[in-house]
Amino acid sequence: MKNKKDNSKSVFKIFRNKNFLMVLSVVLSFALWITLSSTSDIDTTSIISDIPVTLELPAEAQKDNLQVFDGEGLTASVSVTGNKVTVGSLSKSDIVVTAQQTNTITAPGTYKLPLVARKAGVKTGYDIVSQVSPSFITVTVDRFKSVDMEIIDNMTYHVDENYYGTTILSNASVNISGAEAEVDRIARVEINGKIDGILTSSQTVEKPLVLLDSDGNEIKDSTVSLNVNSIQATISVLPKKEIPLKLTYINKPAGLKIEDSWLSVTPSKILVAGSEETMKNLQTIDLEPIDFSTLQNKVNNMTLDINLPTDCRNLSNETAVNISLDLSSLVKKSFVVTKFESQGLSSSYSLDTTTKSLTVTIIGTEDQMSEITADDLTAVIDFTGKTDVVLGSTDMNVTIKTGNFKKCYAYGSYKANVIVSQNEQLV
Repeated sequence: MKNKKDNSKSVFKIFRNKNFLMVLSVVLSFALWITLSSTSDIDTTSIISDIPVTLELPAEAQKDNLQVFDGEGLTASVSVTGNKVTVGSLSKSDIVVTAQQTNTITAPGTYKLPLVARKAGVKTGYDIVSQVSPSFITVTVDRFKSVDMEIIDNMTYHVDENYYGTTILSNASVNISGAEAEVDRIARVEINGKIDGILTSSQTVEKPLVLLDSDGNEIKDSTVSLNVNSIQATISVLPKKEIPLKLTYINKPAGLKIEDSWLSVTPSKILVAGSEETMKNLQTIDLEPIDFSTLQNKVNNMTLDINLPTDCRNLSNETAVNISLDLSSLVKKSFVVTKFESQGLSSSYSLDTTTKSLTVTIIGTEDQMSEITADDLTAVIDFTGKTDVVLGSTDMNVTIKTGNFKKCYAYGSYKANVIVSQNEQLV
C-alpha cells in the first residue's frame, strides 16, 4: 500500500517538472504534424450549394429594353473534389455558375438555358467533377410595363330602407408593374366582400385586391407587383329623405300672388342623403332666386341648378330643375319716368342727376295697369353699402319704384348718369 502511494507521488512530480512538460509538448506537436502531413494529400469530395446563377442578356436584347423577370435570384450547386484542406475551405464565392446560349434571347418569351460552372478566384488543388444542378434553368424575358388601374367596388351589403349606403375606398387606383405580357393579362381590379345584416351605421373592412382577365376570371398566378395588395372599404351609411325644392324671387312685386296654375316646377322634390345633423335641419332646398325684372308677360321657361350642402348626396341624380312661369295674364305698358331720387349717399357728397327722363316698361295686373301713371313711378339711385363712391360723372343702376301699385314691376334694367361731388368741410 505504501509503495502505491509512493509511485503516484512520483508520477505527479514528473508532470510538475517544467523540463519534462516542454519535451512532451515538442513530441506531441511533432506527432500531430506527422499526422496532418500524412493526410493532407488525401482527396475528398464535397457539394458547394447556393451558388448564384449569372445571366447576362445580349446587347441587342438590352437595347430592345428586354429584362429577365421569372428566373432572377436562382441558385445552383456543384460537386468538387480535391485536397481535403482546400476543399474544406471552399465557399460559393469560389465558383461561378453562368447561363449559356443567351444569344438565343431576341424577343419576349420563355427560354431554357444550360448552366456551366467554372472556378473563380486563385484557389487551386480542386476540380469541379459534376454537372451543375440543375443543369438547365427556365427564364421569362419581357419588357417592363407599369400602369395605374381603377379599383372597382364589388362589395355587397344591405342597408335599412331609410338609409343610403355607398362604398368609399381608401385607394381609388392601384399601380401594377412587371413583365408586359403579365400586366396585359389584367383587365380589371376589384375589391370583393359581403357584409351580413341590415346596416344602419357605417362600417370599415380591409379586403385584398382581386385581379381579373378580360373574361372575368380571377388571375391567381400573376407575377406582377402591386403598390398595394389590400385596401380599406368604408360602407358609408347615411339617412335619406325627400326634400322639396323652394322657389325664391328678387324684384317681385309684394302684392302679386303667383297662382298655382301659373307655375310648373319639375322636379318639385328630390331624394337626398346626408349626415344626421344636416338632414335634421334640411327642410327645403332653396333654388337660385328668379329675378322678376327679367320676366315678360308671357310663359317664361328657365332652368336652375340644384345646389346641396357639401355633405349631402343627390340620390335622384337631378342636377337642375325646369321651371315654367306663365305671366301671360299680366299687362305691359311703357312710361316716361321724370322723377329721380337717391338713397344711401353720405351727407359728405352732393348728387346732380344729369339724366332727366327714362323710358321704362311696367308689367302688372290688368286692374292696376289701368290706373298707374308715370307720376306714380320713381327712379331710385341707390348708394346703400357703397364705400367706393366715384366722384365726377358716372352711370349708376336705378331701381324703378311703382308707389302704391304693389302688383306691378319694372321689366329690364336701367341706368342714369349722375355727377357726384364732395361737399366742403366746415371748420
